[in-house]
Amino acid sequence: MGYQSSKDQITYNSDSCLNQNEADQLGSLILEELRWTRDIAMGQMILIMGVKLIYGILETLDRRMRALTSNTRHNCNG
Repeated sequence: MGYQSSKDQITYNSDSCLNQNEADQLGSLILEELRWTRDIAMGQMILIMGVKLIYGILETLDRRMRALTSNTRHNCNG
């Protein structure tokens, strides 16, 4: 066969046309690579959403703690 797949690249080296079996196998390899790409993109999207969620929670906690400490200062002075 004139092609091989790796997680980095698909290469095809031949001067002749593909027969149906080779074309099917090459198509399957391309689909597998696209699935890997989709899975990686989905994982990155989930990771980004998780980081945004944690950042939002920490930001909310920070605002509430600041509000509590400012209320405590007013109560002590008054």
